Amino acid sequence: MLQTRNIHIAFEASWQRLLQRVPQPATHGVYAVKTTGIFCQFGCPSRRPKKINTVFFATPAIAEQAGFRPCKRCLPNTVKKSLSHLD
Repeated sequence: MLQTRNIHIAFEASWQRLLQRVPQPATHGVYAVKTTGIFCQFGCPSRRPKKINTVFFATPAIAEQAGFRPCKRCLPNTVKKSLSHLD
């Protein structure tokens, strides 16, 4: 039961980060959308997914291993100093 609760808390915290659209490097985690098969970094200007279709990963590599491909808009699997190019 405790493990389920911790996962739920981690999901809710990640969901709030996604909604805030604060640009963060992919090293701080990424989110993936089950229905599209795409993963993005927090701060991506793409349309917000439905909560039920969202999964969070610690790194882009883990998201790719799970079968998701990187977003062509925010390029979460590349190293960037800034996300300002997304505006």
